[in-house]
Parts: sequence; structure tokens; C-alpha cells
Amino acid sequence: MTMMLGLPLLRRSCRNVLCVAPVMQRVAMGTTPLPKIPKNTIPIMDLKSNHNAELENLKRIVSEAEIQRKLKDFVEDLHNPQLVFQHFPTHKLIIGYSVLVLCGFRSFVYLSSFAYDVFSHIPKVKDWANEIVRKTIFEQFCAGENEDQIIPKIEVMRERGIEAIFDYAAEGDVERGVFVTLKKMFAKIPIIGDLVNVRASQSTLSQISRVYDYKDETTCDKNLEDFLQSITRVKNMSPTGVTAVKLTALGQPGLLRAFSEAIHETQELFTKLDTNNTRTLTRQQMIDGFKKYFPKIPDDKVLSYMNKTFERSSDSNAIDYIYWTHNLQVNELWDLIQSAGEGIELTSKVPNIQERELLANMMERCDKLVEHSRKSHVKLLIDAEHLCFQPAIDNFVLTLQRKHNVDFPYIYQTYQCYRNDTLERLAFDLERSLREGWIHAAKPVRGAYMEYERNESEIKNYADPIHKIIDMTHATYNKAVDMALDANSYLLVATHNQASVIHTIWEMIERGMDPKTEHVSFAQLYGMADTLSETLARHGYTVYKYMPYGDVPLVIPYLIRRAIENSSISAGASFEKTMLLKELWRRLINPKKSSPK
Repeated sequence: MTMMLGLPLLRRSCRNVLCVAPVMQRVAMGTTPLPKIPKNTIPIMDLKSNHNAELENLKRIVSEAEIQRKLKDFVEDLHNPQLVFQHFPTHKLIIGYSVLVLCGFRSFVYLSSFAYDVFSHIPKVKDWANEIVRKTIFEQFCAGENEDQIIPKIEVMRERGIEAIFDYAAEGDVERGVFVTLKKMFAKIPIIGDLVNVRASQSTLSQISRVYDYKDETTCDKNLEDFLQSITRVKNMSPTGVTAVKLTALGQPGLLRAFSEAIHETQELFTKLDTNNTRTLTRQQMIDGFKKYFPKIPDDKVLSYMNKTFERSSDSNAIDYIYWTHNLQVNELWDLIQSAGEGIELTSKVPNIQERELLANMMERCDKLVEHSRKSHVKLLIDAEHLCFQPAIDNFVLTLQRKHNVDFPYIYQTYQCYRNDTLERLAFDLERSLREGWIHAAKPVRGAYMEYERNESEIKNYADPIHKIIDMTHATYNKAVDMALDANSYLLVATHNQASVIHTIWEMIERGMDPKTEHVSFAQLYGMADTLSETLARHGYTVYKYMPYGDVPLVIPYLIRRAIENSSISAGASFEKTMLLKELWRRLINPKKSSPK
């Protein structure tokens, strides 16, 4: 209902937001005034906190004319290829342009991934195939294979005001999602169609993503040691170190999936018990609800659990959804539910003793990781993953933020803005941090698994978790930025979308925030959106490049994801290609002309 109420306003705001990109070139030439990007106030929930007065006292201290002037300068520089690419050697521009052009052909991207998968299994051809990848797509999207290759690139970027986020990019194998798409494209073509069909049937996975292969607890411990060493390297290579982590490396993915289902069912139980739809539970509602859904649980056990729960709550008469989802002692609740015996759906979802031990081991690894990052003063970005893992990941991240984000934002949570529940999740997390007194840190992204999530929802017959139109994703992203700024959260704006970057800059200027504020930074992937990264750095904003690294065979799935992403995002890639071509042409026509300083 909330999202339905906000839909018309979302669409209006989205049209206004998206109108920025087409007119930016005319703005740079001074022929069109830059439109102000309005806020899209989506009613999410009534957050009753003592911070509301502080937010109301947030005054805009910069005139609109001053904002227009600063943004006009930014847009002009953004559209100046000679300025943007002044530090890039010509061969780098040629590789970048060629790779982006080839990535624009979706069928070529999928066929190339299939070809590499075939050649990589032929001993005499494998090295040749790796070398082609190394000189092309790897050169464009990866920082290097080892520390010796990465450090020089970091030093060059730092001279231009761009910092690095380290990301070990070893992923799973080339997976069935690629081959399913290829089957649709080439099913009627002789030989190729047959080969693709055979390879698709051999593959056991369903989506390109870094779901680390899990063998046993020893493997997880080894992954932890690799991460700890990575943090140490980050500390040695960068004084403002940041590294990205996927939690599926520290525990069994299947366990995370089961844990996520248990969390989801536990959250749904609140909805069942909340018969008045007030998002609060009274003592009587809890007693009545347990009698209805768990009749085999003895009354004295329910009463004992209820008394403990309400004693820990700030309100002795009622608990709300925020408390239920993350403040209650979930193990106590699961112990209670398991006493209901078999035949209850939620009982079958509750982790058993062995699974809880494995979850505790995973939490211990996460704690060690964060403790080491704190000692090294390195920030951790916890990447988002598939929806089937995300509730468990959210639970781990929230626990870590509560414990470690007390005096510094060491841990950033990632919010996928193509999901239709993102703003509500962000609102809950902001409210929790304000209630409990820890520092909230967010990294909004648009999302990388849209096709997979939609296919999963169709196969498993649940509601599509992804926004129906891209405009909704854009509007959600910009609203998430606004919410984080209003709550004084730490914010890493990870996007290649020019309109969202300009929206964030507008809001920062309007609030009187310095470009170098610790609260806001920007990030783009290495080899993508260089126009944005270079212009942001030139105007004094804190900007990072995601620096993936690893041996070529191990990072191939990551590279395929980048190629597919470029083939899907036509507008941003088109702008980047145009800028590259303009600069290459300028250098060809007038190679002696010096670059602007």
C-alpha cells in the first residue's frame, strides 16, 4: 500500500530527475538553465524518534543561484573530453573504446563467454585465450593480477585525487544463466546451438555471482585468512583504505539461504500476530497468536518467553516491528517454536543445533575480519548478493554495525535500489541506528542480479521483488541518498548514473556540505564511468575506483558480468564511448595541442 501511494509522485519525480541527462550538454554550453531536481517524498513509515526536531532544524544555507553556478561548472567539465582524459595514454583510450563498442553487442558478449569457457578446457589453447583476455577486457576492467601491478596504478590515480577500493574478484565458474540466454539466441543455428545446449545442461549454477565454492569449515577459515591478508595489503598500499567483502566466502551459501528463510518466516510471524495491522504487538496478541499458530506449545513456556521479551523492550506493554526483527533474542524464539513439534511450516525453517553452530562460527569469522579492519583503520564494504542470501547478510551486517560502528563507520551496508522494498529497509536501519546510538553507513547501488531475481520469482511463484520500470529504480536511488543525508548517515554513492551524481551534489551544496566531507563519497568501477570519476576528483569530491584484482582465469566470471552490464546500460556507455571517440579524434587531428591543466 505504501508503494502504491507513492507511485504517482515517484513517476513525476523520476521524469524530472531523468530530464537532467539530455540537457546537460546544453547546460554546459549555457543555452539551458539546469533544472533543480526535486525531492520525491515517498511515504514509507512514521518514524517517531527524537531526531525529528534535529532534521527540521536542517536549514538550507546556499542560494539556488550559487548551486546552479557550481553545477554548471561541473557539467561543463564533465563534457570536456580533453580535460577528462588528459592523464590517459592514447593506447588506453583505444582499448577502452574498443571494449565498450564490443560490449554493446549483447550476442557478442554471450558468445565470447561461451568461447572462453570452451577454449579454457583445451590445454594447448588455454594460455592463448588467457592472453587475449589479459590484453583486452582484463586490461580495461581489472587493476592487475598481483600487488606489483596494482600499486603503480593506485599511485597514478592518487595523484589525480582518486582513491582505491580493493576487491578480490575471484568468482564462481561461468554459470548456467549465460548458457540459458545463449540457448534462446542461437537455438536454431546448427552446431553452435548444439554446443551451447550441451554446455548449458552441464552447468549446475544459475547466475554469475560471487557465491564462493564451499567445501568445509577449513575452506571458510582459509578464505578468512585471505581477507585478513587483503586488509593488511590495503593498509600498506592506501592510507584511506577501503575493501569490499562478500560474506558468502565465510560460510556455507546453502546455510545462508536456510538462515534467510528462517529470518523471513520469523518476520512474517510478526505480521500474523499483528491482527490489528498497527506494526506493534501487545502481550495479549502474542498469547492469542501463539495459541492459534502453535497450539502444542505449553502456556507456561509462551508466558515465560513473553515476559523475557517485554522486559528487554523499552515499552513493557508493546513491541514494534523494528524490535521484533532485530532486537529480540532470536535463538530463544526458535527454541520456543521448535517445541511445537513437526507439522508447522516455521518449525521446519528454524535452524537446528548443528546449523546454529555453523552460523556462530561464521559470525566469529566476521568479528575477526572487522577487528582486523579496525586495527588497520580500513573500511569494509559488505556487498549485496542474491535475494535468497540477503536477509542473512543483513542480519550479520546489522550485528557487526551495532558492535563496531560506535565511533567510526568501519562497516557499510549495501542497498540494492532495484528492489521494491529497499526504502523501507533503509528507513528501518536508520531508525535502529538512531535508537541504539551507532553510526549508520550505507552504499546504495542499483543492483546486478535483476534477470536472475525475476526468473527466481517466476519459477518459485512469489511476487517479483524488482521495480517494474527503470524510472522507479532511479527514483529509489535518489530517495535513498536523500534519506541518508537527512539522517546524517555516512554515504558512499556507488553509481555510474550522471543524474544521480548531480542529484547528490545538488543536495550536498544545498546543505552547505564541503566536497571533502567525511560523510559523502562517490565510487565507480575501474574501467567504467571515468568521465564521472575524473570530474568529481577535479571538483574536490572524495571519489574511489573499485579496483578488482586476481589471476585472469579466476576473474573471468567477474569480467563477463562487467561486459554484460555494459551491454545492458546503453545510455551511460554511449556517453562514455562518445567522449572517448572525441578525444581520440582530437589527438589524431592535433596531437601536439597540450591538454588543459
